[in-house]
Amino acid sequence: MPLCSLVYIVYFDLSHLLVSTSVYLLVFDNLDDARDLKTVEKDLERSSNGKEAAYNEINRLNNEQKKLNENISRITNQAAAAENTARDKEDSLKREQEASKKKTDLNVTCKECTEMEHKLEEQLAPLRRDLLQAESDRERMRNGNAHEDKTLGEQLKTFERDLDK
Repeated sequence: MPLCSLVYIVYFDLSHLLVSTSVYLLVFDNLDDARDLKTVEKDLERSSNGKEAAYNEINRLNNEQKKLNENISRITNQAAAAENTARDKEDSLKREQEASKKKTDLNVTCKECTEMEHKLEEQLAPLRRDLLQAESDRERMRNGNAHEDKTLGEQLKTFERDLDK
């Protein structure tokens, strides 16, 4: 009757963090194998220790992968936050540039208005002078007419008194 033993061999590919397990069935054809029970127990213990070491390595690699995933998540969140901040700053800069352009346009418009105001003031000066001259002439004529009116009024009163007598 052949002696069979099941041996698990675990391969680690650390660069990709992949674990693959292969199962091999070893068949021994003769019972007169030189291995005795103690040797088989030692081999089994060694295999068991190897299996436990492999599981420990798997756990360590899983923990390392967990840490890496957490770091990736944290860095991804930081990158998203930085992108949002950059987008906000870009929008702010765009609004600031638009405001600056509007301010420049308004300054140009104000300058044009001031120049127009000066031109109008220059055109208005002769008109004001003519208006003051006309007002002065009118006042003089009123004064002259008032004096003449007073004189004529006195003459009319004198004439009426003389007429009544």
